Amino acid sequence: MKNPAIFLLPMIIIVLFAFVGGRLMASGAISPTTMIIIAVGAFLLMMLVRPKKQAPSGNADTTLALLGDFSKDAFSQDEHLNTQFQSALSDYVNSMPKAAQKKLENLQPQCKTDADTYAVSLVLGLVKSSTGDYAGAIKLFNQAVILNPTADLADLIGSTQQRIGELEAALDSYAFALDLDPDNINIRGKLATAYVADGDFISAIDHAQMVLDRDENHASALATIAICHGCLDHADLYSGYTARAVENGYKEEKITATVDALKKKYKKTIESLK
Repeated sequence: MKNPAIFLLPMIIIVLFAFVGGRLMASGAISPTTMIIIAVGAFLLMMLVRPKKQAPSGNADTTLALLGDFSKDAFSQDEHLNTQFQSALSDYVNSMPKAAQKKLENLQPQCKTDADTYAVSLVLGLVKSSTGDYAGAIKLFNQAVILNPTADLADLIGSTQQRIGELEAALDSYAFALDLDPDNINIRGKLATAYVADGDFISAIDHAQMVLDRDENHASALATIAICHGCLDHADLYSGYTARAVENGYKEEKITATVDALKKKYKKTIESLK
C-alpha cells in the first residue's frame, strides 16, 4: 500500500494556502495578481519536489524470456496462487525485492508441478541476486535448470558464479550452456573471459578465436586475445590485437590494466608457459 502522506500533503498545503491567501487578500496585504503568481510558483515547486516513481531494476524482458513457455502453465489450476505469483513478479520488476521474496517464499511449499517449481525458483533466484545473495541465487537457479535446461539459464548461472569468484563452476556452466547452444558467440566470449580470469590463456585464445571466426570485429574477443598475448609477452600479437580491439571501441587502458594485474596474479603460471 502506498504511503497516504504522498496524497494528503498536497491537499493540506492547498487548504492552508487558500485560507492564508484569502485572509491576506481580504486585509489588503497582497493583491489578487500577486496571489496568483504565488499560487503558480507554489504549484510548480510541489511538482518538482513530489516523490518520483522508482525506475524498475528488474529486466522484465529478460525475466519473461527466462520463464519461457515451460512456465506458462505455472499455477494455472489455482487462480489465487497465480495472482500471488504475478504479484511477486511485478514486485521484482518494479524494484520491490523484499515484497517479492516474501510472496515467493510463501509460494514455495505450494508448488505442485514442475512448472510451478521452475517459475518460483527462477524468479526467487533473480530476487536474491538483485539483493546481493548470489550464493542463494545460484542454488535456486540450479534447481530451475534441472527442470528446464536452457542455454540462457546456464549462462546466467555461470555469470553469477563468476561474479563471486567460483571460476571452475562458472567454466562448467558456460560449457553446459554451449552444449545447449553451440553457436552462441556471447556465451563463448564469456567462457573465454572466464578462462582468462582462471589463468588458462591458451584455452581463452582458442574460444575467443571461435568468436572471431563468426564475427571478426568482436571487440571483447579481440581484447581477450590481446590480453592473453600481453600476459605471454607476445609483443607483436599483443600490439596487433590491441589495435584491432581499440578500433572496435575497446579501451586500451582497460587491456593494459588487465594484463598488468594478471601478470602479477599468475606469474608462475606464465613463466611455465614461456
